[in-house]
Amino acid sequence: MTSRAGGGVTAHVRPDQRYAWCGPSLLVTTLRGECDETEPSSGYYFRETRYRRTLRLRVNGTAPWPCAEGVSSHDAVSVVGVYPELTRFGGGGTDVSDDVTRSDRFGGARRAIDVRLQHRLQPHVLRSTATLANRSAARVRLEPEWEVDADFADLQEAFSGERQQSAPVEVTSQPGGLTLQYRHAQLPLTTEVRADGADWRARDGRLGATVELGPPTRSRRGTRAGSPSWCTPCWDCSRRRRSRSSPSIRCSPPGCPR
Repeated sequence: MTSRAGGGVTAHVRPDQRYAWCGPSLLVTTLRGECDETEPSSGYYFRETRYRRTLRLRVNGTAPWPCAEGVSSHDAVSVVGVYPELTRFGGGGTDVSDDVTRSDRFGGARRAIDVRLQHRLQPHVLRSTATLANRSAARVRLEPEWEVDADFADLQEAFSGERQQSAPVEVTSQPGGLTLQYRHAQLPLTTEVRADGADWRARDGRLGATVELGPPTRSRRGTRAGSPSWCTPCWDCSRRRRSRSSPSIRCSPPGCPR
């Protein structure tokens, strides 16, 4: 159970999961706000078919350290983290009482990057947005990367762990995008991912880019995943005091509004 302002209490049926829903869309995540094999039933479902088995963000190949999570409404899940986490501790309330600034192997100061991840559902779309903010006094170079895949299991198969239907998923990389095709004779399902507006690199079920942030610069990245037919990530980065980048992956079934 979780205490809420005003004396109320929220009870979670599955305390090791977070979930959101909107019409035929359902999202199940871990406490880190990720969909992966650590939680067998996690994923994004549209009409009870899992179109996203894996959905997670990595920064320079590392998962951000989770600090807080919350559910603001039935259709959204939010997680706040930092990157990179401390590996040596100096005591005190901040664990840096020795007043030594330590960096990771990429030169970024420990706990210098705020990472805010939000998943929000629409009836036919999952929109995941990550906001990275540099809190250090130095410019940093980051390589954010979205890891995605699909298995097209139905809801009961995912919860039971037993597949009644199965087929290979063919992943094709192309400049700035991915295509995931379910090679089932009776279920020809496809997810297409397109990344625009930046030098996105697509390989092995991942979409990665390189961004440099100078304080107090922000970088926004989003994904949209739905029962696919097409997806379009876009990146718009200005050079103002707060620089923003907004890639989004959109997926919608044929006939749905884009």
